[in-house]
Amino acid sequence: MPQLIRLFWGQLTPVSRRQGTILVFLMVLVGLSELLLAATISLLGVALASPSSLERFAVLRRGAALAQQVCGVDSPALAMLLFAFLGAFAATLGKNLATSLQTFFLNRYAHGLSWELTSRLFRTYLFLPWLWHARHNSSDLRTTIEWRSYLGFFVVGCMNMASQACIICVLVAATLFVSPLEAALLYGTIGLSAFLVYRIVQSRAKKNGDDLTSLHMASSKMLVSGLNGIAEVQIYRQQDALWRRFDGFYPQYTKIMAWRAVFPSIPQWCLESIGLFVLLGLVLLMALRGESIAATTGTLTLLAGACWRLLPACNKFLASSLEYKTHHAAAGNLLEAISLRVAEESAQPRPFRHSLAVEGLSFTYPESAMPVLRNIDLTIRRGRLTGFVGLSGMGKSTLINILTGLVAPSQGIVRVDGIAVEPSPGYLRIGYVPQQPYMLDASLAQNIAFSEAGGAPDMDRVRECCRMAALDFVDELPQGLDTILGERGVRLSGGQLQRVAIARALYAQPEILFFDEATSALDGAAESAIQQTILSLKKNLTVILVAHRLSTVRDCDNIFWIHDGRVRSAGAPDKILPVYQAYLDACGTAERTPARPGQANMCTDVEA
Repeated sequence: MPQLIRLFWGQLTPVSRRQGTILVFLMVLVGLSELLLAATISLLGVALASPSSLERFAVLRRGAALAQQVCGVDSPALAMLLFAFLGAFAATLGKNLATSLQTFFLNRYAHGLSWELTSRLFRTYLFLPWLWHARHNSSDLRTTIEWRSYLGFFVVGCMNMASQACIICVLVAATLFVSPLEAALLYGTIGLSAFLVYRIVQSRAKKNGDDLTSLHMASSKMLVSGLNGIAEVQIYRQQDALWRRFDGFYPQYTKIMAWRAVFPSIPQWCLESIGLFVLLGLVLLMALRGESIAATTGTLTLLAGACWRLLPACNKFLASSLEYKTHHAAAGNLLEAISLRVAEESAQPRPFRHSLAVEGLSFTYPESAMPVLRNIDLTIRRGRLTGFVGLSGMGKSTLINILTGLVAPSQGIVRVDGIAVEPSPGYLRIGYVPQQPYMLDASLAQNIAFSEAGGAPDMDRVRECCRMAALDFVDELPQGLDTILGERGVRLSGGQLQRVAIARALYAQPEILFFDEATSALDGAAESAIQQTILSLKKNLTVILVAHRLSTVRDCDNIFWIHDGRVRSAGAPDKILPVYQAYLDACGTAERTPARPGQANMCTDVEA
């Protein structure tokens, strides 16, 4: 417990820590109000049993006289009883007011804090390296962010534990001062019982919380898999299979939630019975000691009043600790995720005037022993249309990820205009068109203006980008540029999505435009149309194409053939493409079926 609380405290801002400190003082006031209420209830019990025994106290005598004067009663005993009732009423009113303020501000603080921390977690995720995201499941990340409600319950549990601890300490200290022996016996028995009950229940509650966390992760992953792949799910008629797997979580979920409701109440049920049993024992003890009825009544009334407030406080403390255990796993995972270190946002993009080059560049993925890129040297000139070709898995996309700044090279140097730089997202003014562009469930204009998300799109700039990207279908959309594209752009065809991605890349006002196999999934007509768009852009931009199809790169100024992580050949299309075509013809199915050890591979017989 202390380790997780220290981790939580370390994530708080100075303002949040000050607010937490103020809440602690409010908890102390609630504890004092509880003590005052217990005292007035004890006073009321004595007044009911023997009001005359209270007249020896000057303060109570003056209070009874005031009640007698105000209420117009003749009996001093009745006046004392009225005064005790008024005192209990005022104490109850004050305690309820203090408790309501504490509950409101505590929950506002806790859930506001949980939102603040998960907002920081979302920002952390956004700035973590691309390779980190490639190694993690996006469904798990989203589930972790959605655990903010659990973090709120965790914080409320911690603060409630502190609040109830204050109340318990005040009540115990006061009653020990008045009746040391009886109070020590009562609290010792209740305390030992509470400890034993907690030890029995807390491990089960923690396991229950861990099971709930795992179930949420698994069910969330199932939901994302089914909804994100709805086309394939329906085509292959897997609706019932996925639903049955999701519905299979039902028995475990209902059992976990039932126990989750029971655990906080177990201490209350146990301690209420134990408390009454101990009070009965104290009555017998005081009778054996020969104490008077008035003394016994006063002591028992004080202890009963204290227990009346103490037992709920103990119950709430134990319930809050069990709630803490229940949400321990979710809160711990979220807090550990927030603690991840992220790089600061990069500076403004560097100007690109002459060339982008790499020297001795190599890259190995963290989980792999074999390098993907090996000692690559190449230069991309400004204003040129440069192509990269090669079979799948040869390192083309990894090289583009390095050039765009998504991935840092394992070895080698990246130079911009001859100056060595450390590539990171945004280090150059880059436009990027992937094979499967991501689309917001927003308007066409908002999707195009994605590079400046959060502000209103510059509609003149959006229209100009649409013209440059040849978005000739805008007028056919129901609301034109304001048409909502739907999740993942489901209202557009593949070719239309690629044109939107090109317009989005142009909206960022790039100096270098990357096409990472952007036409590989399109049919011939759509590819030809996108190709014409690319050719029209080369007049004003440096364009880099990564492609499988030779038709995509035939109009490039320069082509690099990437094979087995190296530049196998480089030059003009009329030099590279015939040799690459012969390589493909010789390979046949070699891309899908590698040669066995000792077997000749026809692909290696083609001279580059």
